[in-house]
Amino acid sequence: MIESFLNKCGDNCKKFLFLQLEVIKPKVILSLGDSATKTILDFKYKKFSDVVGKVFDVNGFKVIPIYHPSPISPLSFKGNEEIFRNMNLKEIGKF
Repeated sequence: MIESFLNKCGDNCKKFLFLQLEVIKPKVILSLGDSATKTILDFKYKKFSDVVGKVFDVNGFKVIPIYHPSPISPLSFKGNEEIFRNMNLKEIGKF
């Protein structure tokens, strides 16, 4: 129930999110968890683990999904630590 609510909120706010991103112009966006990633990526995926740690170009922004840093998430620290260790900075571009 909470996840469907978060997805609905994400869908409702996506237009405003991208308007804000156009103003801020971040070099890299880390989407924290599945709900945030579903909101910002412009395609559907089966499992979050299929996209986590990969670099996607969305409307000219580099987006990297990572595990949510919540203490209840089993991969929040160990999963993200590996992602950052293996990150290809050339693929992302200079910060």
